[in-house]
Amino acid sequence: MKRLKKYKWIALPLSVCCLLNAAIPPSLAYIIAQTAPATNTFVPFQSAMGDLIISKTVEHPYGEDYVIPQNIKFDFEVNLGVFFAGCTFTTSQGAITADENGKIQLSVKPGESVGIEGIDEDTQVTVTEILKEGSGFSVSEGDPERTVTVSAENPVTLNYINVYTPLPVSPDNLTVSGEKILSGRDWQAGDSFRFLLEQQDAEGVWSTLGTADISYDAENQDFSQFDFTSLIQKEKFTQLGTYSFRVTEEKGTLPYMTYDTSEFAFDIIVTDTDMDGAMEIQEISSAEKDETTGDYIAEAVFTNIYKAPEETTTTTAAATTTTVSTTTTVESTTTEVTTTAAETTTTVAITAATTTKPAMTTTAATSSTAGPTNTTTTTATTAVTTTKPATTTTTAATSSTAGPTNTTTTTATTAATTTKSATTTTVTKLTTTTSRITTTTASTTLTTKTTTKPTTTKPTTKVSATTTKPTTTSVTTTTSATTTTTITTTTITTTSATVTTTRPTASVTTATTTSLPPDIIPVTSEIVAVPKEPNFYFSVDDREFDPEDLLESVILITEYSDGTRVEEDILDQINYNGLTPEIAFAERDESADYDGVYRGYPSPYYKGEMLSHVKSLVYIGVKGDADLNGRVEINDASEVLTYYARFAAGLEDVLIDEAENIHYEYLAYFLADVDTESLAGENTESNKLDIMDASNILTYYARSAAGLGPEWDVQISSLREIVGSLWYERLHPEES
Repeated sequence: MKRLKKYKWIALPLSVCCLLNAAIPPSLAYIIAQTAPATNTFVPFQSAMGDLIISKTVEHPYGEDYVIPQNIKFDFEVNLGVFFAGCTFTTSQGAITADENGKIQLSVKPGESVGIEGIDEDTQVTVTEILKEGSGFSVSEGDPERTVTVSAENPVTLNYINVYTPLPVSPDNLTVSGEKILSGRDWQAGDSFRFLLEQQDAEGVWSTLGTADISYDAENQDFSQFDFTSLIQKEKFTQLGTYSFRVTEEKGTLPYMTYDTSEFAFDIIVTDTDMDGAMEIQEISSAEKDETTGDYIAEAVFTNIYKAPEETTTTTAAATTTTVSTTTTVESTTTEVTTTAAETTTTVAITAATTTKPAMTTTAATSSTAGPTNTTTTTATTAVTTTKPATTTTTAATSSTAGPTNTTTTTATTAATTTKSATTTTVTKLTTTTSRITTTTASTTLTTKTTTKPTTTKPTTKVSATTTKPTTTSVTTTTSATTTTTITTTTITTTSATVTTTRPTASVTTATTTSLPPDIIPVTSEIVAVPKEPNFYFSVDDREFDPEDLLESVILITEYSDGTRVEEDILDQINYNGLTPEIAFAERDESADYDGVYRGYPSPYYKGEMLSHVKSLVYIGVKGDADLNGRVEINDASEVLTYYARFAAGLEDVLIDEAENIHYEYLAYFLADVDTESLAGENTESNKLDIMDASNILTYYARSAAGLGPEWDVQISSLREIVGSLWYERLHPEES
């Protein structure tokens, strides 16, 4: 109050001066000055006047079509100084009076300008833009506070350019979840399914944001539920528009299972209608909105259908013994001959009403002599089918020589025993050839010297079974043949050539029959594989992927033209064509994801053909890389020490906070536990992340930085004693 009283005598005359200055035209003041008496005449101060113009420009990321809301305006404070306190100025917004400090408050809209007229020349004016915190606006050129000097010649223009940078918006109020339903059978141990959350870019290409896996768990009633809420809520939208997402199921390999190929799609529409500093979600399609809380709920349901295979029957064929007795008499000859028995193949076909089983082939050994010899070839083949009762078959045996030709009729009687019905055996032509010329045989030739004494040759005959249809039962048939040859000077006599074939019990499984006729052929075949849980590898592992580490089973399913279905486990015939974790990590292709960690699906091979549809997920990382950035650094040791300290304090011990992929924590532990390589994903009694792991990581980093080329098994020799590890098998290749 004292301060105001002190300057009261000054303020009053100044106020009157301002009023007169504004009210009396210059011409009238001049007349008064010229006509009034020389004494006591008031002559107002005359000075040149200038104008001040403040303009506003707004830049934003929304494009030319975006319309700035009408209520958006920007506040300015114009400080003219206390000399102009209480003075009224003409502006483009009307008359505005300065406050007691000589300040004027103005508001300017985007794209507009405000002018202040009649400011004394050479007056220093300070203009300050007042920006609200959190408004999203900032001054792009110059400072919010600017000081200028008014000129009478030209208006002074201050152009304020504001850039609008709104805060991105996340779908914090959106829940995305789903459920898996099985139709056709109950859940079983080993049932597992994978689901993908994908986003579509501006070009219409879908990319995977993350996956969710579920597996049958009898102790968890919610095992069939999956959730993408934490993943979708991490999304940040920085542009206006519609963001498209979908949830799908990845096709698996469970046999007889039809996978749901439907898509659960939803769109998130982002707007900024009020330009208040943050974008907002206007709507989420395909999701239910809770009007009370404003939350959105998106729920997907995927149904897989199991169709059981047709019921099969099993037929067991009892052992069958077939005895064929053959006696051949050839007239005498006095010439020396060389006899070569060509390889003889006898095919026994099973004749039934409508079905035929592929024949079994028996090849008899041969004998040759430099003098008079006798060659006897006896072939017997036995097959089993469910046909008519046993029969007796008579086959003509033909003997050809350089001299007279004799034909002897041989009768073979077959007795067959089966659990279903009798067996019919047909023996085809039995041929004995004697020639003067020398012939080279494709089969093994047994030579017997000429002697006046009887010579006995005991050839060994092997029988192999040829089948045109895949079968899960292997049958071995052994035929023993005994040939007795008596030689005199005038006759060659072959007697009692006996072939005995014994077939063990054979178990055959088919859909409706125990045998297939020749016209039944394979129609389709497919390979069905059941993958194991994802496996973890080091980037330096130079061992080929082991199918037994990645696949539970691989089944070859063959469908025949009569509807017969045969399944064969071929896991032991699967390989990865030389592909190793080291190669996959170094030469990763576009099908694999890499963010410091290799995440992909190596394809196995069957008989040289890639099985691209068989997928087993593998993770490959750098040993010692605890933070999964693809490098061994000081921070990895720090992460291990932090884990160790939190575990010791009884706090939650995790290496990867809020890992989007549930397997990353296990992988990080596997890579960080450099001395025991545990796959448990957490501390156990025998394996722990501790100070020694951190020390080893630091040592490895230091040696690597120094260019010393560190090797983990050299630095930690105990790695070579971990059976099954890379380091152990390098020292013991014979055990791998």
